[in-house]
Amino acid sequence: MSLFSNFRLVRLEKSLGHCLCGAPEGKTTSPGRAAPTILIDRASCDSFKAYLKSSKRILALVGAGISSASGIGTYVGEGGYWRTHNVRRLGTYGAFREDPSLVWWFYSDRRREAMRAHPNKGHLIFAELARLRGNDMLTVCQNIDELCPRAGQPEASTIYLHGDMFTFKCSSETCTYTRPDNSDPIVPALTLPSTHSISDPSYPLPQIPEESVPRCPDCSSLLRPAVTWFGEAMPPDRVKRIDDWLQSKATVDLVLVIGTAATVHPILSLVTEARKQGAKVCVVNPDRESAEKVGGIDEENCWFKGGAEEILPVIFEGAAGNTGDGPS
Repeated sequence: MSLFSNFRLVRLEKSLGHCLCGAPEGKTTSPGRAAPTILIDRASCDSFKAYLKSSKRILALVGAGISSASGIGTYVGEGGYWRTHNVRRLGTYGAFREDPSLVWWFYSDRRREAMRAHPNKGHLIFAELARLRGNDMLTVCQNIDELCPRAGQPEASTIYLHGDMFTFKCSSETCTYTRPDNSDPIVPALTLPSTHSISDPSYPLPQIPEESVPRCPDCSSLLRPAVTWFGEAMPPDRVKRIDDWLQSKATVDLVLVIGTAATVHPILSLVTEARKQGAKVCVVNPDRESAEKVGGIDEENCWFKGGAEEILPVIFEGAAGNTGDGPS
């Protein structure tokens, strides 16, 4: 019998009952009433922990959901708009060429949000697991907020597939200029107001002359965030690192799909490839449809329904040590 055979779904429920498997106690929201707590069947939790411990090679795919508890917007579903702009349209090279001022305001706002955020318990215990597993665990992270590295995520075994918004690069295809940049404001013209958030569309957004947005010091072309926008190819060197790891040793035993719908190429194909090798899939996501897409509710696999910050400290307990306060 498979170690996963005893559980297909782990539920997050609004309950005043006791938490199983060492789940965190709910914080008090009003006198005599506790916040929602996680109820996880002990046998199910123990089965997963046993399989995790026995897995020699682990592929982890991490998305925006792991950062939502830190206050980082996921920009999916109903939240897929910034001001009145669809983020899937705003996060394109075409939108940047059409209105670089608007796109830089968007990233200035997101950078400020990320700078003020802190890694949550999900980030911290996941990073601890990755450090303990070393090169036998590859993490493919889609996030650009830098909370994973700030939590102590090991660089050697982590691929940030979409880049990060704290690195700039030249928008010219013939120029190779790039630099890390944590400045706030990015340039004086992009100084964010202290009285309100520019994500609120009721406040007018200043139009910045093109000559005042960030420029490449080498060729004077526009600088852009070093992120992979919608419609752009994934960086070949990062894709090659993933392929090399998948082909370098024995087959993958376990795929962790955390906080992502896994619909963006090549994330879904990575799950498919690992499953062909015989890997089991464990999904941590509150959304059933996302779990279904990667086979999390199929026989032999599992779906932990809930946020990463709530679920990961429970299912990784003992396998990844005590997170404590962790890096920040």
